Amino acid sequence: MPPWSYSSLSAAMTCMRRYYLTRVTKEVIEPPTDATIWGNAVHEAMEHRIRDKTPLPANMQQFEPVAQELESWSDSWVTEEKFGLTENLEPTDFMADDSCLSPLSTAHPLILQH
Repeated sequence: MPPWSYSSLSAAMTCMRRYYLTRVTKEVIEPPTDATIWGNAVHEAMEHRIRDKTPLPANMQQFEPVAQELESWSDSWVTEEKFGLTENLEPTDFMADDSCLSPLSTAHPLILQH
């Protein structure tokens, strides 16, 4: 099962069959749109900015205040960390047999405070 993200949840809610064919079985390949290409680039740049302190590219400087605000919340951030939750909402390994909420815990571009 692929990780859940805002876009995958939105796609599933719009058309579950399309979601299944494009995200689960990958029988159908959708070409990336300009919006998804840009969004992926922004997510990657923000991840590197927050995790590695890499400066944002010149064409993404409008997101620097967001990065600075996030940095002010904590000095210990984790991006794209996989973890699972049991039915009782106890932490467990992402792939553990008792993990029932792990797809929801890897939402992209969710940044989790560690």
